[in-house]
Amino acid sequence: MERPPLSTPPAENGFPPPELPVHDPEEAREKIAELIAQGVRPIISVPVEYAERFSREGLRTLEHTDWASGEDRSIIAGTIGADPFLEENQERELFEIDPAQVQMAPRFTGPDKAFHGVVVFTRGIPAEALHSIGAASLMNWSRAGEKEKQLPQDGEAAETSKSLLN
Repeated sequence: MERPPLSTPPAENGFPPPELPVHDPEEAREKIAELIAQGVRPIISVPVEYAERFSREGLRTLEHTDWASGEDRSIIAGTIGADPFLEENQERELFEIDPAQVQMAPRFTGPDKAFHGVVVFTRGIPAEALHSIGAASLMNWSRAGEKEKQLPQDGEAAETSKSLLN
């Protein structure tokens, strides 16, 4: 199966919309696995001045204790099936992440504390899993525009993608 361009929204790729938000943690994990099986990859954005370093060294998790739950959490977050985090006046380098090389979990955000496509990378992201797709800011981001990149074919199966989630 030929994969769609990374930055095109699922509906324009012929995939059904990701049916977000999701309120149940297990349902959110299943949604992530479905998106991965369809060829959708998570995206992170970093300030452009750090892009070269992260390309060489990867990103390590920096755990902190969540004040509300008391749980330790990773602060490396990205999106899957949703627009990446971008700022209006700051160029950020966008990286697609090879889901076979990371462990991720859904993050419940917003006033409704639901899964809206934000994921956390619980064990960091090795440099080999990062694939730059260019720089963007909120001012020039277009999901179906010039930031498109064709994803490589890797034969990921749905049952394998589920095992990548916490």
